[in-house]
Amino acid sequence: MPGRKGDGTKTYYQVFVGPGALFEPNVPVRITDVTDGTSNTIMVAEASSPVVWCEPGDIPFQASPNGFDPQQVGGWFGKNVNVVMADGAVRPISWKVSPQMFQAAITRRGGEVVFLDD
Repeated sequence: MPGRKGDGTKTYYQVFVGPGALFEPNVPVRITDVTDGTSNTIMVAEASSPVVWCEPGDIPFQASPNGFDPQQVGGWFGKNVNVVMADGAVRPISWKVSPQMFQAAITRRGGEVVFLDD
């Protein structure tokens, strides 16, 4: 984490792992499988706690009718979460974004219209 002292073997930058996310256990995902669009799908997010960078300890994801609250991640640089979209774009997403909209950005093929500006 930039500006934060700590163990150089850990990282706060992680991926969401779970059904429908860009990273899904035992499911090979190709770029053509990201039907929501790479500019609408989160690839990497700033997590709330670090993991050892070379171990599979990322952000667990399970879709919910209530969405995924963005306040569960990020917050190191204000009330937002910094993300890297699947197209490589880096951007902050405000904690004010609804959990349903944030969840839509985590899923790769939900078919939702994603609007991440608060």
